[in-house]
Amino acid sequence: MASMAPTSGGQYHWVSEFSPPSYQKVLSYASGWMTTLGWLASLASSVYVLAYQVQACINATNPDYAFTSWQITLLMWAILFLTVMFNTYGTPFFPQLETASLIGHIVGFFVVMIPLWVLCDKNSARDVFLTFQDQSGWDNMGAAYLTSQIYIMWCCFG
Repeated sequence: MASMAPTSGGQYHWVSEFSPPSYQKVLSYASGWMTTLGWLASLASSVYVLAYQVQACINATNPDYAFTSWQITLLMWAILFLTVMFNTYGTPFFPQLETASLIGHIVGFFVVMIPLWVLCDKNSARDVFLTFQDQSGWDNMGAAYLTSQIYIMWCCFG
């Protein structure tokens, strides 16, 4: 449907188009705000995780250094500022960056997969597809599975 009548409105426009006339305004308003809040939460969580990754790199090289909460907050603000500046003024460099990123991903894939393929112990197909191990501490395999999906979904959304 979106290809027939493209719009910059996104989800809230199509919610309005396909909902009953009496609910169009309310549902498109709610959809627009949920999308906006999702974007904000995604940005905040990305900056938060990146700040803690930088902290982990610093702690790996200098284990005696102890971060305080205000330093993490300032690091998050610095990352956010750099992101805004890059997305505002760095747009002419996006094609080169995307090309370099593609090459890096392809090379990285082979750099990781070839040693794993050659050096790792092989398992039988039965072990690979039918053996499940719950080493998370949960007593319920379903709860462990659903909890593990959070990280996969976060990678796909972020």
